[in-house]
Amino acid sequence: MLKRRFVLRTLLMMISVAALTACGGAPSADEGTPPDESITQPQNPMAVSGQQHNEVLACLSSNSPQATEDRFAAMQRCGFEPAADFSIDDARSRFQAFGPDLPDWIDWLIASPFNPNPSMMGGGVTFDEAQAGFLEELGEIVALGQEDTPSSERVDEAVLALDALEGRAVDALGDAEDNQSKAVLAGIAIAKASLGYWSDIWLDEDAAEPFASGPKWWQVVAADVAGGIVGGIFGGGAGAVGLGTAASKVVGDLAEGANGDDAGGVNPGVGVDVVVGQDHNETLACLESNADARTMDPIAPLIDICPVDGLDADMADQLREAMRTELGLPDATHAGEFAAGLIDDWSSWFDTDRYSDAQKRYLEEVGTIIESIDERGGQEAFDRGLLRLRLLEGRARGELIAGDDASVLMGLNVAVHSYQYWADSDFVAPAAGRPKWWQVTLADVAGGVVGGIFGGGAGAVGLGAAASKVVGDLGNNEGGDGDP
Repeated sequence: MLKRRFVLRTLLMMISVAALTACGGAPSADEGTPPDESITQPQNPMAVSGQQHNEVLACLSSNSPQATEDRFAAMQRCGFEPAADFSIDDARSRFQAFGPDLPDWIDWLIASPFNPNPSMMGGGVTFDEAQAGFLEELGEIVALGQEDTPSSERVDEAVLALDALEGRAVDALGDAEDNQSKAVLAGIAIAKASLGYWSDIWLDEDAAEPFASGPKWWQVVAADVAGGIVGGIFGGGAGAVGLGTAASKVVGDLAEGANGDDAGGVNPGVGVDVVVGQDHNETLACLESNADARTMDPIAPLIDICPVDGLDADMADQLREAMRTELGLPDATHAGEFAAGLIDDWSSWFDTDRYSDAQKRYLEEVGTIIESIDERGGQEAFDRGLLRLRLLEGRARGELIAGDDASVLMGLNVAVHSYQYWADSDFVAPAAGRPKWWQVTLADVAGGVVGGIFGGGAGAVGLGAAASKVVGDLGNNEGGDGDP
């Protein structure tokens, strides 16, 4: 539903038009001078941003990134044109800063009043009253689609509202030279283009259901708009296209199931099969359900009781050593201190020269997401945690393209699936209060990354599941209602 102020504004416009017509203020269809077709309505000076956004996005969707391309190199090949004052490296760095806050931007965009945290825009950037008013109304229009699946009626309603908004915004801001005004106009242009692009896909009768556990369809449009606004602030039209398209690709891939449970795609340039996380969950379920798997050596059952494809006795020995030396978990008797160490000092295990700055940045964000979850928020808070983990993985898959990035990407995929596994379990926290079910995910990620280094996909599955089982048993052993 449109908010009250937007509805009143629309009604007033309709009443004014009706009054002018009744009083002869406008020529009738049969009399008077026909309109001068040479007089055109002012055009959005940022309209080309919306057009380029769709062109680049369509190219990305039909042409997979090449082996050595990150997200922005692929975008450049698909027609994204950086500017003199907004280079391809500027686009990368701005998206790195913007990406972690994308879920917050989606929330802020549809909030009333629109009031994003200035720190998200570089500290000192603010919008004046008129600019903020247009952005608030833009958010109201985007929020029309807050339903599980799109409908042609909602899309048509949003298209008409965006056209009307664009006309008024161009009148007020079209001649302005400041980047905030350009960002507002770019956000509207990208909203129109994005709505057309995604609704054409999702309204297709032959299209699959958009998504189950991913973002809602309107959130993809909101992500495009948020990227366009932030990019426009720092890079004008080039920035709006760059960040808007990158955000659209990350969120849209989730909606289309690129990172879903049944997906079989690979990370470009690295070859990380995204079913690693799915295999991890299946192995963990086997360990949880099999009494013979309850042993002080959590690696042993991975050979014969719950065998992991590709994991042999030699690799099992390597994983045991890695679990002891890299994770500080010699056996199940040390599970409590291992879990406490991950929760209290998450970065301790990856704060070494083994990991690049980019890898550390993504791993650090896993800890930030887990730490931010407040159980008082209930299911909504838990769902938001899953969405943030999925978006994190999606962003990483477009940036981490070197061969030694594979283990981190495996760990991030394990994070998504582990979180879903423990969310659906009957895990109850131990009497001491930790770990909570979502904190068990930290053990899976650490095990998945380290296991991936020493054993590839089999190592990520095996050590991730083993570490998860050890920490998960902390709750089960102290009054939890899961396995005793």
